[in-house]
Amino acid sequence: MVAPGESENTEQTSRWGADEMRAWWSFVFTSRLLFDRLDVDLRRGHGLTLDEYGILVALEAAPDARVRMNDLAEAALHSQSRLSQQIKRMQARGLVDRQRAATDKRGVEVMLTETGRELLLAVTPAHIDRVRRYFLQHLSTHDRVALAASLRPALNSLATSPTLIRMLEPVLSD
Repeated sequence: MVAPGESENTEQTSRWGADEMRAWWSFVFTSRLLFDRLDVDLRRGHGLTLDEYGILVALEAAPDARVRMNDLAEAALHSQSRLSQQIKRMQARGLVDRQRAATDKRGVEVMLTETGRELLLAVTPAHIDRVRRYFLQHLSTHDRVALAASLRPALNSLATSPTLIRMLEPVLSD
């Protein structure tokens, strides 16, 4: 008998299935450990955080290597205030610059500087090597294709920002 306000699926929806728990926690711990390791390597080797690297990559991929601050916040998955502080630190190091948006004087655009581009070009080969060493080498080609296909529905449902969707297009296209 089902109690008022409960559905028959309460037990099913409030407890992990064994495969659900394994999939979820494997994803969470692998992601956290991988991101932490990559962040440490970037900091040690180049004085750059993984978040900063992601910002440089996003700027490099953008038309004219410039992005409006609010669009960059969406793409970097940061709050406006957190991104603003991050950009100030990167600007102080000469990696990016900021200026008023040409089309809307209230907006601010972030631009990749030549110093930022040079650092990105210097860092990327080692970063790719480490992603391969720490993660991709443990997956067959079939597993990598299956992983990308498995994650796509969740990514499509979570990535609702038009800016983020535009930035993900090259990565997600077949």
